[in-house]
Amino acid sequence: MTLENFNEVGPIEVPQEVKDNAKPLEEKMEEPDTSTSTPTYALAGVALILFGGSILLYRRKSAA
Repeated sequence: MTLENFNEVGPIEVPQEVKDNAKPLEEKMEEPDTSTSTPTYALAGVALILFGGSILLYRRKSAA
């Protein structure tokens, strides 16, 4: 099997060992656990900013 590379590098030869060990796409493979907590932390930070801002506005209006 060869693939023609569009940026003129030349043909890419796929080794037979790689083809022999390849799994078909139809075979169900488990997805890796790559999720992070970053979106949760970002949402919590936005919630804290909004909460703190609302407290500041409330105190400013009640003091006036």
